[in-house]
Amino acid sequence: MASPGGWYDAGDYGKYVVNGALSTGQMLLLCTLYPQAVTDQALHIPESGNGISDLLDELKYELDWLLTMQDEDGGVFHKLTAKNFSGFVSPEAYDLDRYVIGKGTAASLDFAAVLAQAARLLAPTNEFWSQKALEAAEKAWKWAQFNPKVAFSNPDDVKTGEYGDAQFADDFYWAAAELYLATQETMYLNYLQSNKETYQHQLTNSWKFFTRNVGFASLLIHQELIDPKLYKTLKNEHLLLCDSLLEAINHHPYRIALNTFEWGSNSDVLNQALLLCLAHQLTADEKYLMGAEQITDYIFGKNATGYSFLTGFGSKRVKFPHHRPSGADQILMPIPGFIVGGPNGDRQDQQEVTYNSTLPAKAYQDVQSSYASNEVCLNWNAPAVFVLGYIHQVRN
Repeated sequence: MASPGGWYDAGDYGKYVVNGALSTGQMLLLCTLYPQAVTDQALHIPESGNGISDLLDELKYELDWLLTMQDEDGGVFHKLTAKNFSGFVSPEAYDLDRYVIGKGTAASLDFAAVLAQAARLLAPTNEFWSQKALEAAEKAWKWAQFNPKVAFSNPDDVKTGEYGDAQFADDFYWAAAELYLATQETMYLNYLQSNKETYQHQLTNSWKFFTRNVGFASLLIHQELIDPKLYKTLKNEHLLLCDSLLEAINHHPYRIALNTFEWGSNSDVLNQALLLCLAHQLTADEKYLMGAEQITDYIFGKNATGYSFLTGFGSKRVKFPHHRPSGADQILMPIPGFIVGGPNGDRQDQQEVTYNSTLPAKAYQDVQSSYASNEVCLNWNAPAVFVLGYIHQVRN
């Protein structure tokens, strides 16, 4: 099967459905809230000419790739990678054979969710594509209904990222939420009402644990399309969660709501900021926006390491991310605009990397070999796009 296009997932050259779907879904939330605020015009740069947000154009590039990963029976393959990681070579020098690998419940449901979400958003400007995407989403949902427990794991000879998940209730919830909003069909609403998900922000592995939150967010943004009782319940639970985040911020020396620093800790703290932005959108209460802004201060350098974790920005900048295109171009400064993973107390790469501190909040090294603290990844960057875009719109 042919599978062109799409984004490289992280510091390597693999492409993964579950992470790509979640990350695209988070950025589609911003496009839903502010379809004009994320055009290049908002940055005082001319829009590229088709009358559609350039961010939305870029998201469609990933969505078109996702469509190539669906099998004829509706099930969706998990990833497109080689059997192992390449060296630090440029994209045009990459010559490993790539394989479409696996087919599973998580990939099929996350595919269904984000394609339904995109179909709703793009319907006014691209009706043909929107209908195609919605049909693919419904077909993937049906496959998952008949195959509800197909967990993916790497074949023995494949060593690239696994993105494994054996719990699918949250993926079903996100898919049902987006399909209900896109179709208004009762069966999806019935699923949501019969399969309530715990309203929480579960840390680490956002591609596994944040899918439910994207579903909650989509439902809350579309108050006019959902049952008033469901909306009231979700809103109350969201604000309770965000109030607990603000309480944690008030007791934290760096004004964040995070005390556990694991793999991709910067995505955890940025996802907390995303939740606070949504609380501000629901209430217009300044306290939630201020909480989100304090978290962005952490990302830009007000943290225990002093680093700005966004490449190309700040007085103490990341110079050597675990990112193959940046490492291969022989230029001292990396490609700008990437969020790196951040402090990681588990230091899974400590056999290759010497850390200056064992304290979790300081367990970060700006060296290319530090995949545990200094890699870039889609699901660490997506909430940054949402949060910075939201704050820009509200404050300007």
